Amino acid sequence: MAASNKVVKYAGLSSHGEFVPIAAESHGPINRNAIQFLSELRKRLVETTRDIRASPLLCQRISVVVQRFSSVMLHDGFVDDERPE
Repeated sequence: MAASNKVVKYAGLSSHGEFVPIAAESHGPINRNAIQFLSELRKRLVETTRDIRASPLLCQRISVVVQRFSSVMLHDGFVDDERPE
């Protein structure tokens, strides 16, 4: 659902590149197009850098981004009774 919304939102972007929405949920799967894109990106990273660590490092970075976003959402979900609105 989130990935479909992004495709519609960014449909007017220039055709100079490829737009692939990456929708990652903390308790769910990554969308199919994103998995294909990330697989190709990981392969190209390893080929370009000649470093076999490039692939797992990319996956770790994505994991860290999802965790950071989740912590921000959790933090912002609490109401501070002492803080004026």
